[in-house]
Amino acid sequence: MSIFEKIVEGIFELFPSADEIEINDDTVLEEIPDWDSMASVNFMMFLQQAFDIQLPNDFLHGELKISEIVTQVGG
Repeated sequence: MSIFEKIVEGIFELFPSADEIEINDDTVLEEIPDWDSMASVNFMMFLQQAFDIQLPNDFLHGELKISEIVTQVGG
């Protein structure tokens, strides 16, 4: 499974209504239904556990693209 696929899987797990939108490299986090500050914390925890990494506390923000997350996680 690619990094992108694993991230998308996590999005669908954390945000069940995300299946209402198409998620691709250019999708920004604020486009995900139910995205808010609590969602940001949950998604950050998912990324850190799924990829065994530590991310800066201010990494996730509403304008961040999925491609930027892939780059950071794969980096």
